[in-house]
Amino acid sequence: MDPTTDNQSITPETRPVIEALKRFAARPDVMLALNQARHEAEQELQRNPGLATAWVGLDPARLGWAELHTVGSMRVVVTRDADSQRVERHANSMQYLLVLDGPVETHVETIDGWRVDRYGQGNSAGLEDRWHVVPRGAWHRTVAPGARNWGIAAFHSAREVSDEYR
Repeated sequence: MDPTTDNQSITPETRPVIEALKRFAARPDVMLALNQARHEAEQELQRNPGLATAWVGLDPARLGWAELHTVGSMRVVVTRDADSQRVERHANSMQYLLVLDGPVETHVETIDGWRVDRYGQGNSAGLEDRWHVVPRGAWHRTVAPGARNWGIAAFHSAREVSDEYR
């Protein structure tokens, strides 16, 4: 585990996917698409002051992602509510999160209770500082300390993601 974070979400099984996604997201054309989607989501929040979260979907295949068996869809999500109480899960999808501007925390419900993974400190090139993995069907929520807009890129294993909220 990276010493600058306490993110425990990346396992030996998910590490190869995260490493491939890191290389993909580092490409200038993909980073440009992520930043453009973040800007579009920010504009949606400006147009709709009552909206807590806005997201823009991206097609990973159009950006050259060849491993569609691991990632079928992408979203860039911008949230203005730093301490959102909305808990969600994706029953049909693994979720790989890339923090666009941190720090953030992802709270994941486990059989032992809620685990809090902190990442996005920005001081480390390690996977655990920029990436987080949410297992298929796990209840979770991501929050950011402080009153600010923050963004993440969510890569989903499913092409059509089933979102559930409680």
